[in-house]
Amino acid sequence: MNAKLARRVPAVLTLVAVAGAVAAGVTSRQAAPGLAFVDINPRSASHGQRVDLASVYAGRGVVLQFVASWCKPCRDELPHLQQLAASGQAPVLLVAADEGPAGTENVLIVASRAELTVPILYVPPEAVPEVERNWRHDVLPATYFIDWKGRIRIVREGALAASALSGIAAGVIRPLR
Repeated sequence: MNAKLARRVPAVLTLVAVAGAVAAGVTSRQAAPGLAFVDINPRSASHGQRVDLASVYAGRGVVLQFVASWCKPCRDELPHLQQLAASGQAPVLLVAADEGPAGTENVLIVASRAELTVPILYVPPEAVPEVERNWRHDVLPATYFIDWKGRIRIVREGALAASALSGIAAGVIRPLR
């Protein structure tokens, strides 16, 4: 191998490795499954109403995150999601589907402490199996970045830094006009 090619091979391999790592979190732009439940957050504008995911992403896109009150990384990320929504950068929708016998009580305590105004859709225990079939993830928080056409563009499992949330959202969500 000549010297010039030998210098390029590590750079090409690095580029391929980085592209593969980025692509691993990207789905095939599949349509987001349906999701519609009641917003339980008393500080949300849609409190008490049935919120349909399709109506939230229409025209802009949405950051959809599955959370649980018992999940520390979920709780740690809530202020970043609230800021993302409050700044107008991206609509945010939270889904609580793993609360067990506590029901909504613990979710509402966490939401109050975090001063959340974003909708929180509560999935009742009888609906959890269907949601789990449609929305597959192994780790919480699970964040789905859905574009304005309703396609899942990027899925990230586990906590994300505020800068990562903002950066990914900027690449998927349409800005306010």
